[in-house]
Amino acid sequence: MALVLKYASHSLIQSGLWLSLLLLTVTIIDTHGQDAVTQIRESGLEKVYGQFTPRNILSGKTYAPDYSQIGGDQFFFDYYESEGYFIYDGIRYDNLPYQYDIYSQAIIVKTIDQNGTLITISIDADKVSRFQSGDVTFVNNKSEMLPGGFYQIAYHGIKSRLMIGRSKEVKKLSQNVRGKLRIFVPKNRYFLTLDESAVEIKSKKDLFKVFEDNESLINHAKKMRIAFKKEGLEGKLISILTYYEGL
Repeated sequence: MALVLKYASHSLIQSGLWLSLLLLTVTIIDTHGQDAVTQIRESGLEKVYGQFTPRNILSGKTYAPDYSQIGGDQFFFDYYESEGYFIYDGIRYDNLPYQYDIYSQAIIVKTIDQNGTLITISIDADKVSRFQSGDVTFVNNKSEMLPGGFYQIAYHGIKSRLMIGRSKEVKKLSQNVRGKLRIFVPKNRYFLTLDESAVEIKSKKDLFKVFEDNESLINHAKKMRIAFKKEGLEGKLISILTYYEGL
């Protein structure tokens, strides 16, 4: 099912001033080709979007996956973020509840229809260039340095950056746990960007190779006792880059 937001404008000239009247229509097209058209009052949208222009229009599809048989959840944030922002098609949206589904790499938005009913849509992720909540920022990579997709900017220095591709995968459980036989498990990819190049870091060997000509940093990194399959990895990588920035 696809959700398409349409608008039409009518302009009048009066005393040298342009006046624009905006009509906004939401068309929901189901898989059988039938249209269900709902008129959305401007006042209703203002509760969610605030003051908007014809460009401030989100489009996407109904989001209703069934993961009831899988333990855990598919999201990055613990709850729907409402104090951050995201940039969609060049427009910044503040304080609009959203979530990041890192299993399907989708941005989920909660909004309301004319009856005040809460609806959930998955917006076109390709049009989302950046989103942020608190001190956590994600960007949609469009360069050839990294594989396409969203990356968290975990560290941003003058000479280096740590970019993390967040995702989850589904793994089978060895036994039934609370009625679940499968569970969502985090799966992250770590990239260091230095001097217009990016290197994926999968092990200590990869890390040491990046800085093989810097004995001081290598010695510092060895003291960190980095373990890629244990907690605390990201903090240690940030510490190493901070040290590198100070050299």
